[in-house]
Amino acid sequence: MVYAAKRHDLLSGIEERLEGWMAVGKPDHQFPRMVDDTPGQADEGEADCLHSLRDPRSFLKGEYKTFLLKSARANSRVMATLIVIAICFFVNNEGYRDWAKTAGVNVNADSEMTRLGVRIRQCTEADSRVAVVWAGALPYFSRRYSVDLLGKCDPVIARGNPKGKGFYPGHNKWDYVYSIERYQPDLIVQLWQQNSEDVKEILSHGYVETKDGYFVRKESLAKMGCLLSSTNPRPSRSVDEHPQGG
Repeated sequence: MVYAAKRHDLLSGIEERLEGWMAVGKPDHQFPRMVDDTPGQADEGEADCLHSLRDPRSFLKGEYKTFLLKSARANSRVMATLIVIAICFFVNNEGYRDWAKTAGVNVNADSEMTRLGVRIRQCTEADSRVAVVWAGALPYFSRRYSVDLLGKCDPVIARGNPKGKGFYPGHNKWDYVYSIERYQPDLIVQLWQQNSEDVKEILSHGYVETKDGYFVRKESLAKMGCLLSSTNPRPSRSVDEHPQGG
């Protein structure tokens, strides 16, 4: 309503000024003839042009209306853009905060897993099987046959019942006994939400826990090489702090 009132006042002011100017002389003689406007000679576009020249009020009012319409459309686009930006920021607010603090989700953890993967490739024999939770950087850089303990590529675990703490799709199903018996990994680098019962179960299947936090099959100790050195970086024994990692 305020916008409409201001627009009306502005148009009224324009009309008053034009009426005062037009009262001085006849508008038909204020402008030279630009085209031949005899009947039958001027086309529709020329007639509109002549009408605009002879009636400046109509011309200026039309131009102002066009200006207002274009301004309204431009303002609508700007407002729509701002609304979209605000919605995106609101929906991803937590992600933006994490990014501002860490320069990216799991960047440090990914770097750690990359170094560990390279170390595994350097120290273990080529036919070694490695069980992991962080089934992205570790398998890629280790170049070893890898077992994803969370079973994202395993139809048996994928169809199992969810368990564990929280709701993390892709991180709430595992079966250590099944994975160990089915794939017989030489090295278990990580566990997900590890507890004492998990450790007992793994040790009962012929594994030993090393001082570096790994679980190694007794028959495979000789294949680990320099991986068991005390200078190795320790992996996260219970990887439950970075559920989005890979």
